[in-house]
Amino acid sequence: MRVATALATTVLILSWSSIVAATPPCSVAFSKMRASHAKNLIPGKSFTFTGSVKNTGSTELKDLYFQIELPDYLVPIKAVASKSTLAVGPGIELAKKYIWFRTMQIPARKFLKIKVTIGVKSCQPPGRVAIQGIAYQLNSTGQVVCSNEITSNTINVVGKSDLKRRYKRHAIWDDNDCTSPAPAPTSPYFLLGDNQRCLEARLIGTRRLETMVQEEHDRDLASTYTPDQCNQACVEYLQVTIPIYFNLDSIGQCYCCATCTVIYAPGFTVGNFLHEGEI
Repeated sequence: MRVATALATTVLILSWSSIVAATPPCSVAFSKMRASHAKNLIPGKSFTFTGSVKNTGSTELKDLYFQIELPDYLVPIKAVASKSTLAVGPGIELAKKYIWFRTMQIPARKFLKIKVTIGVKSCQPPGRVAIQGIAYQLNSTGQVVCSNEITSNTINVVGKSDLKRRYKRHAIWDDNDCTSPAPAPTSPYFLLGDNQRCLEARLIGTRRLETMVQEEHDRDLASTYTPDQCNQACVEYLQVTIPIYFNLDSIGQCYCCATCTVIYAPGFTVGNFLHEGEI
């Protein structure tokens, strides 16, 4: 009995992995993505991160997003890019550890230059940390059409060179707080963010899972979901005992995934399932 159960779970996991295969690459290339003073960043100071995103295709690339994700406890301060590339969209948004260049239009063979000012909190411990980046394209319903990740840009934070710095006034962006408060969910899940979704999430019911439990093939799926319903549907639909991420779009459709690369997506909400004993 245990062998059969384990086999069924394995089949489900393998089947789901085929559903969430990586999206095709976008026709973009990254150039000179680098940080200033990357080898000796000092806590309490700021640095710049620059680079370019090039449209390598022969047609204009529309509805392209570029996202930079910072490690704890680096802070986005300011970001600039070509106004013509961002003219038709909502522009740039800085939110906690993310910088989003939204709804860009890049002509064929042209590129977008970016420049971001990033702060290193005074309490940031010494060590190597990595800046992540991803470009992706969304269609009119918020589905991921293609995506490309940049190679992680590693920087090195060193100890304070002047002990008197700790007594000086911090910059306005530096709260000197390097603690990560634990979420306090009131449901069996907690919300990760609005206008965000998981890159890996797929619409529930878009493909039947191959399973040894026949009745799972005949499961009725709702047309719209509340967060609680979507959370529960993902757990039941995947039938795996690992953390589940659920995503809802603006019309209440439910998406599921077992891993989550958070990206900006207007109208979406993403949450994370908490198993019994983890709350």
